[in-house]
Amino acid sequence: MTEQNITLAPGESRSVSFEAIPQEAKTFQVAVNGLTGSFKATTPYPVTISNMNIGSPIYDQLDYWYNPYQIVNY
Repeated sequence: MTEQNITLAPGESRSVSFEAIPQEAKTFQVAVNGLTGSFKATTPYPVTISNMNIGSPIYDQLDYWYNPYQIVNY
């Protein structure tokens, strides 16, 4: 359980955030000073990436790369 103690002066407000990394898929109940809520952690969805080609077909066919900072004397 994550816990933080915050003290505020009368009329003062402050945002507080918590990071939760659930270890199981279920609905978690949250309570803060009498206020309640919940969040649902779900099972990760499996993703498969195949036949991925990173590059540019045009640049792959060139024998040289264009360098805009290269000084060329003609």
